[in-house]
Amino acid sequence: GQPIAAVLAHSHGTAFVMCYTASYIFVSLGIYNVILAVYVDITMRAAKESEAVTAEQHSRESIRIARTTRELLKKFAAAYRMFSDMDEPGRSGARIDFKPMESSFTDEDIHEHIAITKELFLL
Repeated sequence: GQPIAAVLAHSHGTAFVMCYTASYIFVSLGIYNVILAVYVDITMRAAKESEAVTAEQHSRESIRIARTTRELLKKFAAAYRMFSDMDEPGRSGARIDFKPMESSFTDEDIHEHIAITKELFLL
């Protein structure tokens, strides 16, 4: 037994060898392309999932920062109110108590028409 490619090359000549080589390269590159496409597809799918998770985390972090900023704004409003009350006549020498006063922080201290947006903090 001889290899069929060698027998056909001997009987048909250079034309068969060129066609056989071209088809062998074409099939090899096609299989390589399919394998590479599978790897690229898996990588792109993982990147999309990672991007979705990152976007969700960014959204949650933005909300957390907005809430924290709102609480800080309440504390500033309460402190401003305390210092304003100290400027009233007859209240000189009053001491400020810096104990936590969460009960004195209300939403009325904040102007509700001001929207907390990203642009507000990126001035």
